[in-house]
Amino acid sequence: MREQGPIMSKPPTLLIDTNVWLDYFDPARPAFKDAFELFDLCYAEDVELYYTAASLTDVFFIIGMSQKHAIREERGQLTDSEASAINELAWGCIRHMHEAAMPLPQSPAILCEAFNLKAVYRDFEDDVVMATARLANIDFLVTNDRTLLTKATVPALSARDMVAYLRTL
Repeated sequence: MREQGPIMSKPPTLLIDTNVWLDYFDPARPAFKDAFELFDLCYAEDVELYYTAASLTDVFFIIGMSQKHAIREERGQLTDSEASAINELAWGCIRHMHEAAMPLPQSPAILCEAFNLKAVYRDFEDDVVMATARLANIDFLVTNDRTLLTKATVPALSARDMVAYLRTL
């Protein structure tokens, strides 16, 4: 973690957790508005955004799965053209992530750190996110995971709280 004085000369670097990306891409999710406002502000202020490499595959899978599930719940079946359109939607989401933010790769050091965090927080995916943020010297982890917010070993804010913080800078 970089030392931060009371006034930062440039916007903070943010590691965006998978759930915030999902909130941004899915208007049906409860935190959609907060995520949309966060990204809108970050893009306007040229805030450096990052994501873990694993978030890309998770977003692709979850967007596709949730959209297909919604159609199956509504009508009982999914056509090939609908499945293809959903696949393109998922590709579009991860393409946007890739264009809007920088990926942070998983390394042996990050995985080792994540294993060490098991005693603090027993969710491996979240441990990897925290380890990535720490070892990449990210200023803030942005997550809408309430449990992770309370147990984070790095500075972490919800999308809504990060918007409020950025507006103070």
